[in-house]
Amino acid sequence: MIALCQKHHDLADGGQFTKQQLRDMKANPYVTDRLQCEWVWQPESILVLLGTMAFIGPRPVLWLAGVQVVAVRREEVPELSSAVMRVDFDLRAPNGTTIATMKDNIFDASVEGLIIETPPQGRRLELVHSSETVLALELRAYELQLLRALLEKTFSDNGSLADVVVAEALANCTDSDGKVPVLKIHGTFFQLGATLRLTAKRSELTIRWAGGEEKVDIGGRLFHAGSGLSIRSDGIDHLRFGS
Repeated sequence: MIALCQKHHDLADGGQFTKQQLRDMKANPYVTDRLQCEWVWQPESILVLLGTMAFIGPRPVLWLAGVQVVAVRREEVPELSSAVMRVDFDLRAPNGTTIATMKDNIFDASVEGLIIETPPQGRRLELVHSSETVLALELRAYELQLLRALLEKTFSDNGSLADVVVAEALANCTDSDGKVPVLKIHGTFFQLGATLRLTAKRSELTIRWAGGEEKVDIGGRLFHAGSGLSIRSDGIDHLRFGS
């Protein structure tokens, strides 16, 4: 058995390679210690759901220890009739070494200690590192009914917030098809004695010190352009959401 990309998998199924050629490919893989590829995401607009926090439009999303981990930026593309959104990220291990990056739609990662999962349609990218650092991103365009259901589930303990986010998304994040592209971000991140866990139902920061630890439930929040939230203790800027 040999792992092939979709393009070469189809070619192999079509008989374009001999058995010996496939054996040679397996013995001398194209990917050795790094994986680089162009990512296809370029929505016209965006609503970001970082755990239980909503961000309207392109902007910095998450900072850890002064490092911008995830951001969405707007880019004009002359060949297209509208601008597109680019997703950038800089995922690092607890010791500060880089695990994977995305910049200008170019994904770059060292494959050592890293599991990468993405379906053929390219809607989801999940990175699981041996350090237990996890980053999962999913991009999908939602019609109103499905968007409302998603946000009511995300903000199940705050129905009024779900209504506000729906209204803001429809007003500011609708694409030319009348849908709202939503980037969902979940993961587990470590830095400076703190752990940030983001799921569809909970956003929690755990801060550790010599005498124990403290858990902070960040809860559901909505961030407009220019707004943000910082969490600090003992003079340490653990993390920042938004700009």
